[in-house]
Amino acid sequence: MRSHPRALIAIVLAVSSLAAGRGLPAAEEKKPAAGAAPPAGEKAAGAGKAAPAGDAEALFLSGQESFRKGQDAFEGRGPVADPAPFLAEAARSFEELVRRFPDDARTPDGALRLGTTYLLLDRMEKALAAYQRVLDSYPGFRDRDLALIRVGVCQAGLDDPAKAKATFERFLREFPDRKSEADKVAKYIRELSIVGRKAPRLAPSGWLNGMVGPEGLDAFQGQPIVLVFFATWCPNTRKELPHLRAILKKWAGSDVVPIGVVDPEDPQGTVPVETYVSTNKLEFLDVALDKGSRSLGPFRVTGFPAAALIDRKGVLRWRGHLAFFPNPLVQKVVGEREKP
Repeated sequence: MRSHPRALIAIVLAVSSLAAGRGLPAAEEKKPAAGAAPPAGEKAAGAGKAAPAGDAEALFLSGQESFRKGQDAFEGRGPVADPAPFLAEAARSFEELVRRFPDDARTPDGALRLGTTYLLLDRMEKALAAYQRVLDSYPGFRDRDLALIRVGVCQAGLDDPAKAKATFERFLREFPDRKSEADKVAKYIRELSIVGRKAPRLAPSGWLNGMVGPEGLDAFQGQPIVLVFFATWCPNTRKELPHLRAILKKWAGSDVVPIGVVDPEDPQGTVPVETYVSTNKLEFLDVALDKGSRSLGPFRVTGFPAAALIDRKGVLRWRGHLAFFPNPLVQKVVGEREKP
């Protein structure tokens, strides 16, 4: 096994707006908070009388405000650098809302946002539980379709591509009229079709930093590899830059190999690749110069930024949007060692 001088990682979610990135998804923002109101006279669980709606509203608004501050910090907006305290406070508010007022009209939306909060906190198992609770407890919730998509996203990030595929197929059966969401789900299914197989080969015309030799990625056999597909002109890539830098920093010093992939002759390109990487402080080990975007098809890349996780045996373990990048799965792959 060959090592390299420094190892960093990069990618979904996570969450741009989460449909495209690692914050509150556009799909979550497009609809007003709504849910099935409790039947007349119904009481909140554990309460001796009907739950006062104002208390539920206060919890929801408190959680939403903390989430907004955390998301701003996560995406590099505003003076606050660390999103974790705000996101943790948002999670507490939404959890209390769900626990104290399970039948309030605000609660389904709070439960959905709780899942998004946990995704931003890299707590994917808790995110999955929150989204699953939306499905199980609120059959009349208008954003139930989004919760089902997120269940699949979490299953894929938790190393269960078979369950994720089944969930996405369920979405196509249950929500055939949601055209824009169905297109994304079909894309997720295409990405999953190559997970669990030997990773496709990169065929770059060259390497930006000269850190990778003629052997290409074969030089890193036995090490986890993360590929990040990006474009210098892409607004979603630009939105995800703070998230990407955070991931690179998180895995610096490990034996994960972070490799960028970009077409240096992309006709939409706005700046030279070297300038873009340097200006934005993207500390990849190296960047594959993918002239003609020849690697996009084999890796099922149809939008940016996209990412792939390759394990120590060269098997593709995850493919998805940078926003949904599964740090817990990376940790699992890092801990795996090949048997002698």
